Amino acid sequence: MVSAHRARLLSSTPANSRARGFSLVETVVTISIIAVIAAFATPSMTATMARHRVQDAASDLSAALLKARADALTLNNDISVLPVGGNWAAGWRIPDPVNAGKFLQVHEPAQLVAITLSSGTSVTYQFNGRIRGGVGVKFNISSSVAVGKSTTRCIAVDPSGRPYTQDGACSG
Repeated sequence: MVSAHRARLLSSTPANSRARGFSLVETVVTISIIAVIAAFATPSMTATMARHRVQDAASDLSAALLKARADALTLNNDISVLPVGGNWAAGWRIPDPVNAGKFLQVHEPAQLVAITLSSGTSVTYQFNGRIRGGVGVKFNISSSVAVGKSTTRCIAVDPSGRPYTQDGACSG
């Protein structure tokens, strides 16, 4: 008798209970709201990513210039920073002055970034840490992706060989 009563209780459901979960309408409305929010966030995220790419490239290039200057002073030898294939955005390297064909540093290509040098094709530090030619150089680093805000940075290397990074395009 107890087992029959128990089976009847388990098999019947109360009349006012509903199945749990989300209806199709609720799911569609939620997905629509998420899509609208994502559509507003995408342009902002694109500009942020472009700005960070430019900052990363400027930081990496500035560090390479500092390393080349330090190596010139340490090794008491001329040290050059050269673009890969004549294109700074394709990366750069610092050749080892002692071991031909070897490099003190090799940098990978900068993604979606354009890098231009104001004059010449490379930067050479003399044994005393100064720039060869006695004239400073400037690098313009900008995003190759079109975004609303300016994402340009400038690295100015003074004749003494010290690089300085600033926001905006190089002047003069």
